[in-house]
Amino acid sequence: MSGATLSNPDEPLKPLILLNVHSIAKFDGSNYRQWRIQLESLFDGYGLSSFINGTAPPPKNLTAPDKQSTPNPTYSTWFRQDKFLFSAVASTLTAAVSPLLNRVTTYDVGELIGEDTILVEPED
Repeated sequence: MSGATLSNPDEPLKPLILLNVHSIAKFDGSNYRQWRIQLESLFDGYGLSSFINGTAPPPKNLTAPDKQSTPNPTYSTWFRQDKFLFSAVASTLTAAVSPLLNRVTTYDVGELIGEDTILVEPED
């Protein structure tokens, strides 16, 4: 498994990380532990576990809540990185569990799946 980086115009010293998840088992509703361990290990390895465990909530969208507010580059970086990670997680879901994609952030998907409430009966 490898990843790549993408330059970040909002914060040049913080490149965005793109994950290669081709070798992650696809989550089908019956292989939760295997899938979760693989994803958590990958996120941990790249120092991105805060996106899936919720320890780093999104920063404020604007720098100040007044008329001179400007877009917060830290938020833009967080948002873009989260969308790349969300896409990586989404690519590890089978069609049977893809309705989870209505979630907003990577953390939301991880939290829902982490509740062990999704059980898909194997097809005959």
